[in-house]
Amino acid sequence: MALLCLALAATPLAAHATTTYTYTGVPYDFVSNGGPMAIYASTMDVSGSFTLAAPLQANLALSTISTSLLSFSFSDGVQSATSATTSFGTPLSGSVIWTAESFQVATDATGHISAWNISFQILPNPDPNFYSLLSTKSSGFVADSAQQSFDYYDTQWEQVRTELAQAQATSPGTWQVSGTVLPVPEPASLSLLAAAIAGLGMIRGRSRSSACGGRKPPQAGPHRPAPQPSPPGI
Repeated sequence: MALLCLALAATPLAAHATTTYTYTGVPYDFVSNGGPMAIYASTMDVSGSFTLAAPLQANLALSTISTSLLSFSFSDGVQSATSATTSFGTPLSGSVIWTAESFQVATDATGHISAWNISFQILPNPDPNFYSLLSTKSSGFVADSAQQSFDYYDTQWEQVRTELAQAQATSPGTWQVSGTVLPVPEPASLSLLAAAIAGLGMIRGRSRSSACGGRKPPQAGPHRPAPQPSPPGI
């Protein structure tokens, strides 16, 4: 029993895997900062990742996967939308400032992402002049897009002005997939567990044999003559 307990303690829990899909966009080929501040630069791009409890199935048509997300994070080089700061249709509150307009992906025959449409937006709330957009998609004239409105003081007109900085990449980026697998039982642990179970079975077998009255063969004694050999030829 002690050996069985040791084997069970040494055997890790059952395996559980998560799958992460990572997007790397191409650098922006259009940048317009709309004011005196350099918000975006041509060296920036849209990048991000999301994690699922299991890999996407192969040949998946373009589908919304928001309910399957464990976590995600996307950045346009200036601002970031994460699972902690994004809402999927629920009212915005506290640190939740982004609204997910779309989170769709499709896969090819190997299960790799072949098409996508992922978009986040900060609506003009509470500041009616504030607007932000972060999106990436596989088709269309613009693949990756970033927009951010900002206020600045115009010294020439001596007033606060609102401008819109934006950046775009006309070509889509690429996706990579990686899996994270928690420890599985090692061969040594499985062998120890098998040996413990076999040993326990032998012990139980011997105990049952003794309990069922396993008797020794009769022995010769003072009142029981020893068996005589049969005469030859009989």
